[in-house]
Amino acid sequence: MTLYDLESATRVVSFGCDVTPREGQRVDQWEVPAVSEGYEAARDRIVANVERLAAELAGGR
Repeated sequence: MTLYDLESATRVVSFGCDVTPREGQRVDQWEVPAVSEGYEAARDRIVANVERLAAELAGGR
């Protein structure tokens, strides 16, 4: 990701780092376990969050 990508996005998903939203920008902070604490748990949480986000963006929510 570049600074341009971050600054021009209308929505940002972040996990593991803080992102300060710009005016008019939505930032979703996902709570995801560290991969070092368990790859499977981190993967499962990311997959669940992506599926929920995809459904939301598709109008399923």
